[in-house]
Amino acid sequence: MRISTPTLSLLPFLVLSGLCVPILASRGDQLIEFRDCVKYCIHQNCAYNPTPTPLPLHLRLLFWTCPQECDYSCQRTITAERITHALPIEQFHGKWPFRRILGVQEPFSVLFSLANLYAHVLGLRTLKKELPRGYGMRRYYMWFGYLGVVCWVCSAVFHTRDFVLTERADYFAAGANVLRGCGGGGGAGEGKRSDDLVGGKGGAGGSGGRKKKLKSDDGDGDAIGLDDLDRDETYIVSAVSSGSIVSEKVASSPHASSSSTATTPTTKYNHISPPTTTPDRTHLLAPLFFFLLFLYFSHIYYLSFIRWSYTYNMFINVLIGALTNILWTIFSIRHYRKLKKVWAAWPGLIVTWLVMAMSLELLDFPPVGDALDAHSLWHAATVAPTVWWYKFVVRDARREVEELGGGGGAGEGGRVVGGKKLEGKDLMS
Repeated sequence: MRISTPTLSLLPFLVLSGLCVPILASRGDQLIEFRDCVKYCIHQNCAYNPTPTPLPLHLRLLFWTCPQECDYSCQRTITAERITHALPIEQFHGKWPFRRILGVQEPFSVLFSLANLYAHVLGLRTLKKELPRGYGMRRYYMWFGYLGVVCWVCSAVFHTRDFVLTERADYFAAGANVLRGCGGGGGAGEGKRSDDLVGGKGGAGGSGGRKKKLKSDDGDGDAIGLDDLDRDETYIVSAVSSGSIVSEKVASSPHASSSSTATTPTTKYNHISPPTTTPDRTHLLAPLFFFLLFLYFSHIYYLSFIRWSYTYNMFINVLIGALTNILWTIFSIRHYRKLKKVWAAWPGLIVTWLVMAMSLELLDFPPVGDALDAHSLWHAATVAPTVWWYKFVVRDARREVEELGGGGGAGEGGRVVGGKKLEGKDLMS
């Protein structure tokens, strides 16, 4: 039996889901020596001492308390003793006993979270610079970047100090990020192809429109000057995906009734082909967006007001993540078959990268140097795919704009302004 590529991308997530079991406490929490150590430390330094040991300023700025400092100190003491006696290192409160740096609980996870944050900041700058404002998917891609920034800020804060509030913020932001990817997989490629990409909502119209020339699609190479058109008639000029240009009369005179039916003028320009544009389908994303938004807030409501469950939260994220990977894999296969270019398959390669990186979460190990663990390496592994994904977005947007301008196999005709055929790079400027 042959297993399809989308099915293969689902397998690691199913394995991860099968490993999700309820955990009441870490083994380290149950160690007698650890409990005795914490009780003794709190008794000596916090509760009953008239002069409690003061905490350094950098710890107080990160809201460390005396009992929490005792807990951390005992984790380090018990771990050192277990290493001396060749005993395995245990987790405490669901985490490895990391060595703090300036009060930061998981320094490498914070570092790599900030690296992901920086990748999104750079990506947003690139999108603002490269994508025209009229590009239909620009707003979605920008929101993707903003959501990525929020997600990784929450991750950095949570790994700096683990509180209930920072944990919830990290989990909810990560869930929104996963759900955003699902929406992107469902709406990928539904870009807007309109004259907004070139000269604003008026297309070739506007104050300077009458100086532009349009090339007909009959191959004769003649340019139609807008100055030759009847000055009492108003025309809408729109670019089509094949590169040809269509001129439509919308009013016979300034005195025409607004309710009158538009007719085509009987002139020598009637041979211009009718519009064959790819329809703007970005409106199809709206129902999907509101449906995913409903699912997201239902998920948050359940976890916040009905029952908090790590197992349920993990299961939902695994399920949505698997669906996201399948959608992007299907998109990449179709995109590559259509364009026959390696870059068209980049989303599928990015998905493959992330699926392989998930093995770091499955193959957990005690932190190297008391700081670098599998979870922090998972965060490190997501930096390059983020940069890669933004590169794909820009390249695919350029392709769409070049097709609109007559490049990239858009056919004859194209858009002619002042006798010069505009290329993709002109449309992006």
